[in-house]
Amino acid sequence: MDVFKNLSIGKKIGGGFLITLIIMATIVALTMGKVSDTKAVTDRVAKLRTPTALTTGDMMNGINHSLAALRGFMILGKDKFKKERSIAWGEEIEPAMKYMDKVSVNWTDPKNVESVKIIKSKLVEFKQFQKEIEDISSSGENLPAT
Repeated sequence: MDVFKNLSIGKKIGGGFLITLIIMATIVALTMGKVSDTKAVTDRVAKLRTPTALTTGDMMNGINHSLAALRGFMILGKDKFKKERSIAWGEEIEPAMKYMDKVSVNWTDPKNVESVKIIKSKLVEFKQFQKEIEDISSSGENLPAT
């Protein structure tokens, strides 16, 4: 503490301001780093995760649409339901799956990327099963005897 006794009042005040400036500069630098980190997370959520979640919802809507159309065809046997099922696949399910394929390369969790691959293979099976059900329900063997 003898060092400070030998300093003039002007040097003590100047040293205090210098220390204050160093502390403020450190705080500003740390804050800028944290803001940058927050911006990166916000961008990832806004540009990747939110569209992915919305696309997942679109895919689920398409699946429900195709199932409803298949049920309608099974019960009523009208071709408009076959067309509706085709529309659900062509305009809702398949575009959503293509988008998921495209954005999944930017995902950070390999488990999620693997899940998309599983979903894609299951959708192929699901589409085939729906087609088989459609074919069976429109076959002569499935129609009641009159």
